[in-house]
Amino acid sequence: MLHLKDDGNTLKKRLFGIQANASSKSPEELDALMELDADSPADWAKGMVELNKKYNLKILGGCCGTNAKFITSIVTQMK
Repeated sequence: MLHLKDDGNTLKKRLFGIQANASSKSPEELDALMELDADSPADWAKGMVELNKKYNLKILGGCCGTNAKFITSIVTQMK
């Protein structure tokens, strides 16, 4: 899960959305892999929904390694 320092609620005022890749691994860890890594769509979506609730994000989306299963999982968990 992503942890952001938010002194003075700056993020809540300025952050509109996030596009997250499918893996919670760091860029350095991903670069060392020979194959694509991805968290489960449900776990990934849980983190995205938590960010939505905490920062009132308007745009949630996927990046590297995500597909329709990941986006569908966001929709399911937002209901």
